[in-house]
Amino acid sequence: MSDLFLLLFFVSFGCLITGLVKPSIFNRFVKKELKRKHIGLIFGAAMFVFFLLTGITNVPTPAPISESTTAPSLPPTTLTTALTEVIKETVTETPTTKSQKLSIGEEGIINFREDKNDCSGEDIIILGITKEAQGKISKALLAKDYIGLEDLLLSGEAFEVNICTKAKVIDTAFGLRQVRILEGDNFGKSGWLPYEWIK
Repeated sequence: MSDLFLLLFFVSFGCLITGLVKPSIFNRFVKKELKRKHIGLIFGAAMFVFFLLTGITNVPTPAPISESTTAPSLPPTTLTTALTEVIKETVTETPTTKSQKLSIGEEGIINFREDKNDCSGEDIIILGITKEAQGKISKALLAKDYIGLEDLLLSGEAFEVNICTKAKVIDTAFGLRQVRILEGDNFGKSGWLPYEWIK
């Protein structure tokens, strides 16, 4: 229905231009002589009404969601559940203390837990080689796309380190820090992670 009103809007616009250029064209449809002022009022009002009706009748319809397109869900692990929670907090919260935010040149440890000294367990942290790769990691964690995370690791766009690995901040971006790993198997490698994971 909105397409009809949009078409009528453009027809009214064409008639307005034509009538302003040569008003005598419309005299054969009306018994009295129309002047440019009358043409402007008639077709200007028609354009306004059709424009409003186009907007009122243009209601977007939501796309149907097919169950066949959803990927099978894998059981969440302790690491991915914790990482997902931290990513959600990253999106909704901002740091309030200096201890949460290291600057370039400062050293710290990589830990997604609230207590930076809590190094219990064998959890790992996944870092993106580039900011774009870190964005893919964040999206995969939010979507609980564990296969996507594995693809990022296998393609070399990301790598993993143990929790509480020592690192130095070498660059910053909005909500992210680039760090150089200072110990372990990935010594010397650099990667991006959310800013609150380096403490």
